[in-house]
Amino acid sequence: MNKEIEAEFIELNEAGETVSKSVEHIEIDLGLMNIRKEQQTQFDDQRGHQWVEPRYKFDTLLSFMELNVWHARCIQLKANLVGGLGWELVTDAENKDEDLDYRRIIAFLNKPNPNATETFTELCKRFLIDFYAVGNAWFEASRNLKQEPVELYHVRAMTMKRAKNIRNGGYLQVINGFKVTPLQNWRERKTDVNKNEALHFFSYDPQDDFYGVPSWIANLGDIMQDRGYVEYTMNLFRNQLLAKFLIVVEGGTLSKAAKQNIRKFLQHHTGVKNAGGTIVLESEDPNVKIRIEKIDHEFLSKDQGSNTVRTISRDVVVASHGVLPRLVGVMSAGQLGGGSENEAQLKSFKETVIDPDQNSFEEFLNRTLIKAFGTHKWKIKFNEFDITTMAEDASFYEKALDPAKGWMKRNEVREKSGLAALDEFEESPGAVQGSTVQKMSEIRKSIDFAFKRLSPVQDL
Repeated sequence: MNKEIEAEFIELNEAGETVSKSVEHIEIDLGLMNIRKEQQTQFDDQRGHQWVEPRYKFDTLLSFMELNVWHARCIQLKANLVGGLGWELVTDAENKDEDLDYRRIIAFLNKPNPNATETFTELCKRFLIDFYAVGNAWFEASRNLKQEPVELYHVRAMTMKRAKNIRNGGYLQVINGFKVTPLQNWRERKTDVNKNEALHFFSYDPQDDFYGVPSWIANLGDIMQDRGYVEYTMNLFRNQLLAKFLIVVEGGTLSKAAKQNIRKFLQHHTGVKNAGGTIVLESEDPNVKIRIEKIDHEFLSKDQGSNTVRTISRDVVVASHGVLPRLVGVMSAGQLGGGSENEAQLKSFKETVIDPDQNSFEEFLNRTLIKAFGTHKWKIKFNEFDITTMAEDASFYEKALDPAKGWMKRNEVREKSGLAALDEFEESPGAVQGSTVQKMSEIRKSIDFAFKRLSPVQDL
């Protein structure tokens, strides 16, 4: 179904001043909840736009998080596992001592902007929620004269547009349709000191040159079907959407007053609080018979009941995100037990979904924000989703520290376990061979033996 609307297009210059206005009639396709445009507006100057519209409206894509609980939980889960478990600065260099570069970078990441509540981890989580919800996410950054980042903010995806001026790599933050703030694309060196920079992270869309698309986009139908069924049952339950009974009068007619009473009863005695309400119908004429017959209606067959329909929709929604169902609270009788199978599924989820996204996000930050601090040895690393048990970790590190076949040093293991490094000549308390206590004991025995050998009393 199509609808024609009248729209006003306003073109602004970089200072935010109105350059021109135009009013046009546009035909909009109302299918798919108004989220898809038949043709992407790109360089059509006649429309007066100074930005490129995405294929799918971001605000509508975000609204699906409010329509389906499984969809929202999958987005939150992946955002937390990729960027919400903490981070650290690491280096591949042999010398891992913290230097001046480390302190400059860590100071920025520990306080990315003046707002004390907006930690770097919190900014990353918001950023990734946008990324998984609409396939696009933005940071806004400002730099000093040394080209180093000094402030970082998360910009809501629903407010961001790609500027038509692609050569200059511009972006526009559009709020309420008229307040426009120009941002320049992040580059190795900032070109305009008067504009902040936009860092755009997106999931590639082969049908779009300017924006990304979320991985779950093919699942729109299942989300809408689930929501439609919920609304249907709610309306049926609250308002008695379909008539369920017939009042049949034989051998006469109901009086006008009786009909009004029935209508009044049906209008004001529906809903949860009036469940089980009773109406009394009677006639003074003995030849008049009044009976109430129930209307049987069937919306779905027994094999397509509400549980089946919603279960199928739920499973498809979760699968579209690549999330392991039990991680969002989906359990079924066939999934109980099977520890080894669960471990294999967790490993597959981590290696095929979380790790690739985490690596891409790390590379995105290291090639932009972290690289802007000049030539140094540091890079950001997010904490990984740990699927191993303590017993498995202990067995792994025991092999890694084996004197003959091991490949790790004790301090490397302590660092991975979140423990402080030991001094160069200090061993862990559990080590007996070569420990400081044992060495002191051996020295003391040697001294005692020497004194006994030199004692005059013993010579006598």
